[in-house]
Amino acid sequence: MNVSNGNLVRYRIRLFNRLMSFGEFEILARFPDQVPLSIREKIVSKSVGYRTRFPFEIKEEFYDDSLLIRAPKNKIKSESPLKEGMILSTKLNGKIRRGSIKNIGEDDVLIDCNYPLTGQRGVKCDLKIVSVTEPSSSDSSSLNNGPITTVV
Repeated sequence: MNVSNGNLVRYRIRLFNRLMSFGEFEILARFPDQVPLSIREKIVSKSVGYRTRFPFEIKEEFYDDSLLIRAPKNKIKSESPLKEGMILSTKLNGKIRRGSIKNIGEDDVLIDCNYPLTGQRGVKCDLKIVSVTEPSSSDSSSLNNGPITTVV
């Protein structure tokens, strides 16, 4: 079966640059509405086993200042001392988000919940289609809140 409108697509991506890997993820999404445009264009009409590599860039204009959180230092619970670059989870607009500490002030901490690769150049993506299926009613309801991402 080839990827087409309404299908459920499970694909794996690995993000990396010449120095390091940023992670490997498996994503289950409804095509096309839950698949990012840059990936959608690469997989439409392709079948299971298709692989490709392409430059991956989230442009700086997608950086969102509303995803910067200034939190009182005494409200942050951590088993280790706070350091710039440290990754932690925080609540923003009712959702749990991961963010990195950008600045530690005397009384507060600045946490950036933007996607960490925003504006990075030289990042590449390996992509492989794992499965393409017709959606069942249970699949459709599990995807109502968006695609399902698993760290591999």
